[in-house]
Amino acid sequence: MSSQRSGCEKRKRKACNEAELLKIKTSAENTTDSIFNSSKQCENNQLYSDDSMYFYYKTINLTNFNFVMVLMFLSIASAENTTDSIFNSSKQSENKELYSDDINMVNVYDPVNPFSKDRLEFQNRILKGRYKPILDLYPRSLQNSKKRSFQKNWYDIFDWLEYSDASDTAFCFPCRCFKGNEINSSDSESTFSSNGFKAWYRAIDAFKKHQSSKCHLNSAKALTDFINLKSIDCVLDKNRLEEISIKEKDRLKNREFMNRIIDIIICLGKSGRPFYGHDEKSDSCNQGVFKELVILLTKYDVVLQDHLQEAPKNALYTSNRIQNDLITSIKNVILQNIKYNIQNLFISIMADETTDVGHFEQLSIVFRYFDEKKNRPVEIYITLKRMQSVTARAIFDCLHDVLILMGKDWHSVLSVCFDGASTMAGKIGGVQTKCKEQNSNIKYIHCYAHCLNLALVDSKKISKDVGIKLLTLKSCSITRWACRAEAVKSVLNNYEVLLLAIEKNCESSSVPEMCAKGMGLKYQLKSFDFIFGLYLLNPMLNIILKTSSLLQSPNMDLVLAVNSVQSLVQNLMAMRNSDEEFRNIYQQSVELCHKNGVQVPEVINRKVSTQIDKT
Repeated sequence: MSSQRSGCEKRKRKACNEAELLKIKTSAENTTDSIFNSSKQCENNQLYSDDSMYFYYKTINLTNFNFVMVLMFLSIASAENTTDSIFNSSKQSENKELYSDDINMVNVYDPVNPFSKDRLEFQNRILKGRYKPILDLYPRSLQNSKKRSFQKNWYDIFDWLEYSDASDTAFCFPCRCFKGNEINSSDSESTFSSNGFKAWYRAIDAFKKHQSSKCHLNSAKALTDFINLKSIDCVLDKNRLEEISIKEKDRLKNREFMNRIIDIIICLGKSGRPFYGHDEKSDSCNQGVFKELVILLTKYDVVLQDHLQEAPKNALYTSNRIQNDLITSIKNVILQNIKYNIQNLFISIMADETTDVGHFEQLSIVFRYFDEKKNRPVEIYITLKRMQSVTARAIFDCLHDVLILMGKDWHSVLSVCFDGASTMAGKIGGVQTKCKEQNSNIKYIHCYAHCLNLALVDSKKISKDVGIKLLTLKSCSITRWACRAEAVKSVLNNYEVLLLAIEKNCESSSVPEMCAKGMGLKYQLKSFDFIFGLYLLNPMLNIILKTSSLLQSPNMDLVLAVNSVQSLVQNLMAMRNSDEEFRNIYQQSVELCHKNGVQVPEVINRKVSTQIDKT
């Protein structure tokens, strides 16, 4: 009732305003005619000059107020539908809700204006919702002999409806947003999406019909999906993050697997074991030490088991190429650590050349430096180089290349340590001379271990000259004479077993040559001289072996080396001059001879000279 009453009052007020405006319009027309007639009497035809207007005002006896009103309604009379335009514009300016930030700018939210092609602006426009200005009175137009207009209560009935106050038309917000959707390509309606609807007399039926149309349903669903679902860039970012997360998990898992493979390689490298097998096929009984260790650990390690079962067959990382690459990588890491440790330090170079089982010349290089953290000298093995030539120039070039590789130069080298060969120690063209050409302060040190071996070889030659025979089972290396201590000790501890083995071989063998060698070897073993030589050499070689091992220790320094050699000489001299030590050796030899049926020669006492030396 209240709404009907307010509507009647508005219509009455509008009718009164129209009547008043009609009276003013009529008086304005009459005033215009009188002004036109009086202007004919003027000499100048300037109708709108200030003087003529003042003359007209005096002539027709108008007041200032009427004169102003005449001028105002002259401009109003030229417009069409003046009364309706003034009334409607005044109401719209008071009640219209503007969606734009600046009132002087074009209202971009009005449905007559197309959406922006920019994706972000389009998204922001949709999030703001439909455009529904609330007016006290919407513009009315004559339809079916009645004036009709848009009703604001339609907003509540149809949640998709929006109104354009600029064109006085209605639009569908979902259809306007997604009229170009692929699903709506054949069912699009231009009335509610582009042109606008204005037939207010059948608005309810048209709205209901459009609301149930396939085009509207598809557009509404697209709008809901657009609002609820994330944008394509968010989806792509999420997928990218998920992909990165999966790759990160795979990377960490692969690292755990590679850590185990690297540990296996380091273990085999430290123990000096071969990696490859003669037959590494899956059905082989022995696939090599590396693969056999991997198979063994797979039974107890989940990481290895999952990788070998799930990984592609071409990415198991157990092939010989991967092993070589890992060995090279480990070598590079070790060299980098060594390079870091010896930077800004003085070093000494130790090098020695030897022939391997393949008859290739190999040069081993060791660096020695003082570690301040450990407070002692440290020896580090650097590399083993195969030499195509063993000349002094070739060896020196090899040492120079290794120095450059480790980031050092010859000015940081204090001394070089080689054996006594002329190629290494020659004063004219040897390696030590070429090193001193680079740095004159370099000292040459003759290896103490080589010096000891040379002394032992010389002592053997002296014993032959004196007439002392040292019997051994096998010939040993001349440069490693101290290694015979193990051979002497093994023969001494297994003397009886060796005799039984030789006798059995001689009896069972049908080869005359082997039987003859066996009988000759048995004869040598069952001699007093051989047994006495065993007991005599055993304590001597044990002392020499300890000194030799001490001289080869990486913690050895010059003072300790000199003291060790002097102590060895003193011990040997004490054994030589000790009668008690000789009696013990002789007594042990006699007991072993009696136990094995070996004849002991009679002791001939030395004759003491009774002649008095008168001098």
